[in-house]
Amino acid sequence: GSNVDLRNNPFSIEVWYKSPTITIPNPTTIVDNYGTSESGSANSWNLHIAGTNYGTSEGKAMFNTEGFSLESTARIDDGIWHHISIERYNDESIKMFVDGVINSTSTLALSAEIYSGFNLLIGSRHYNRFHECNISDIMISRQNTYSDSFLPPSSFTANPNTVFHLQMNE
Repeated sequence: GSNVDLRNNPFSIEVWYKSPTITIPNPTTIVDNYGTSESGSANSWNLHIAGTNYGTSEGKAMFNTEGFSLESTARIDDGIWHHISIERYNDESIKMFVDGVINSTSTLALSAEIYSGFNLLIGSRHYNRFHECNISDIMISRQNTYSDSFLPPSSFTANPNTVFHLQMNE
């Protein structure tokens, strides 16, 4: 397993993700460090797709940590590949990009306690929730990759501060 500490750093979490229409009630993991339902941590960060019990959030990308949430403006459960990127900067601003377009912005302190010590979960296991999806590439870096709208790359190129890079070629 791999656990990733993103405290006190700018970071970039990016993924290529494809999902059919969501049919389960609760959020399902795209990638997170939550742990299992028995070992979950309030100090985790979570990139999810919202479930059917989440009203206007249903089918949208969500990035959460204790007391904090970003949500995409558009659904990502349409059977099309989507590039999702979460970028936290040195000035504590944080942005969610979907397909190279800023979808949500906020602030998340560099000192925010977002390290759980648990291994990364990819595709699910958070409370044993599973949803059919495809993931082709995940990269997490302790530096920013994007700051403004961009054309998403077809694959990710690691940088000197990349702490996790998984190519699944789906």
